[in-house]
Amino acid sequence: MSSVERKLYIRQIEQICEEGKQSLTIPSLLINETTDDVELGKLVREMMVKKIEDCEKHVEYMKSL
Repeated sequence: MSSVERKLYIRQIEQICEEGKQSLTIPSLLINETTDDVELGKLVREMMVKKIEDCEKHVEYMKSL
């Protein structure tokens, strides 16, 4: 892979990760089984934080290659 291709690929990964940080898919089972709205909110926030962290780690990993 050439340097130009690598940079393009990294930019695409960054863009995909940034777009991924804008939304979250929540399993209906989680919604149905969590009867307390405050607890559901905490779980959703934890999921979002984890997703953002994973995206950022992946981008850093790709940059290190």
